[in-house]
Amino acid sequence: MKKGDIINDQYLIIEEIGEGGMGKVFKVELNDNYYALKICSETDGENIKRFKREVRLMSSIKHENVIEVIDSNLDADIPYFVMPLCKFSIDKRLDHLQANPEFAIEVLLNVCNGINAIHNSKIIHRDIKPKNILVSQDNKIKISDLGLSKFSERDSTIITSSNVFMGTQGFIPPEFFQTGGTKNADERSDIYQLGKTIYNIFTSRNPLSIQIDILPAGLLYVIQRCIANNPDDRYQSVGELQNALNNYLLSLKPQENPISAFENLLNIANENSKRNQFDKDNVEAIILTVLGFKEDPEFFFNKSNEIPKSVLDAVASNLPDLCADFIRIYSLTIERHFKENHISFSDAEYVANSMVRIFNGSNDLQIRIEAMKITLITSVWCNRYDAMGVFDDMLQAINNDQDAYAVSEMLNENIEYYKEIADRIPTTNLHHTIQTIQKKAQIIKEDEKAKALSELNEW
Repeated sequence: MKKGDIINDQYLIIEEIGEGGMGKVFKVELNDNYYALKICSETDGENIKRFKREVRLMSSIKHENVIEVIDSNLDADIPYFVMPLCKFSIDKRLDHLQANPEFAIEVLLNVCNGINAIHNSKIIHRDIKPKNILVSQDNKIKISDLGLSKFSERDSTIITSSNVFMGTQGFIPPEFFQTGGTKNADERSDIYQLGKTIYNIFTSRNPLSIQIDILPAGLLYVIQRCIANNPDDRYQSVGELQNALNNYLLSLKPQENPISAFENLLNIANENSKRNQFDKDNVEAIILTVLGFKEDPEFFFNKSNEIPKSVLDAVASNLPDLCADFIRIYSLTIERHFKENHISFSDAEYVANSMVRIFNGSNDLQIRIEAMKITLITSVWCNRYDAMGVFDDMLQAINNDQDAYAVSEMLNENIEYYKEIADRIPTTNLHHTIQTIQKKAQIIKEDEKAKALSELNEW
């Protein structure tokens, strides 16, 4: 077929606008309106069956983000179907998407809407890539090219043998290379291809090999979750992927939704932790986001407990000024939380486990002492022996004169708490300066016990 030919006595071919696999796509005109007409350019029975199945699948889906079938003639010598004429596929506008990341995410959310509609129709696409994502004349995202698609439930049309895989290099899920080929595909296979599509959109690079150092950490987390080798480790539905993309979008505007931004930051931190990477911006953002919750002590406390231990280690060892701000506000805010809210006594373990990371990671004496004080007060307040044990370990780690003197001052200022647990550590296990305050605390406690006994005797 060529320019000027008329198909089925109706459609005048204007020009060829696309080719791939078993078909060609032409711009055609009918009654002064323009359309896209796709023909089956192969003549063998297998490809004709696949072409007809594509029409059958597309015709079964009615959704604004999936390209629709306007007309078809599958019994013609050269089978064809007609679609709306779109402006372009998004692989032609990658530079624009990369320059506008928020807009790119919005586009991807629409892509997900289309794929979700396909899945809801019990169909697996199996060939998702930027070239198959079109933009219509009214600027809607349209998923196209269902030529490799299949019904996720039993499909009576057997087209490929069990060992054949089909798809686009760089986008093919690993399960397609296993025995069964594309017959292994399920929704998670499409999610894999969506991950590769996201990578290609934001980098313009072939996703055959993912380069992690050229992507924002939050986006990298989403992509890596999509393309996990084991389908069980991927997002299990398009809805889960949409949630992740939406959280990433919100993280680009944290002031509008700090909770979603915080969740995305945690995802990034956990991914960094797996790779033993320190991301200063991510660590700072997590701590600053939590500090923004300080006006609600209970919420602040709960979100503080979600901070990964790797982040606490990093802020203690690498960001002393931020660490000092955090521990100061943490101390004041959890005190308010414990006074204003019904507390669970096991909360003491959360506090102790966080404070020991700060204590062990920081070289700043004042920060370490504040971590000790918070652990001391909380463990006594909640009467939790595990937390007391954490404090004991901290106290026994103080082994030089300067540190011991400063810690002794802190213990003396908080002796009403320290006297409750001063007898837990053998005196010889403590620095000699701390031994003095320990003895003082023990005497106060013994005097209190003696006074209580005398009052009992008088009664």
